[in-house]
Amino acid sequence: MNATHEDEALLERLRAICAEVDPVPDLVFQAARAAFTLRRLDAELAELVLDSADEPAGAVAVRAAGLADIRMLSFTAGPLRVELQVTERDNGRHLVAQVIGVELAAAALETETARRELDTDDGVLIVEQVPAGRIRFHLSTRPGPDYVTSWIQL
Repeated sequence: MNATHEDEALLERLRAICAEVDPVPDLVFQAARAAFTLRRLDAELAELVLDSADEPAGAVAVRAAGLADIRMLSFTAGPLRVELQVTERDNGRHLVAQVIGVELAAAALETETARRELDTDDGVLIVEQVPAGRIRFHLSTRPGPDYVTSWIQL
């Protein structure tokens, strides 16, 4: 049965009334988001093994002379290694990841609210204008398993 324009308008009014009279608590939203992330329990976790943000400021400055806005991260799981470079640009982040040790079939960048499918050109993943917040990569390999990186805060 197709909803008419009037039905949609009525539903929108009811949503607004419910949101005002009895809004959904933040804890419920957080629990729903956490449950949503469990939908890929069969994927192997690629754990964060290196984050340049955790190094002393002097160590980064010596190695990156003048490039303090670049963050380097590494993830590993079995044969998989992901080397990620995060650069802050124009109110967003520019991500370049190199996936090593596996052949990618598909890749996506996940945030807490969205999923962006990525081109997998020779294992290089490039993502422009990523807002601040938590992210992770979901990687499908051929013929092997799926991998997800641990969540990181940008």
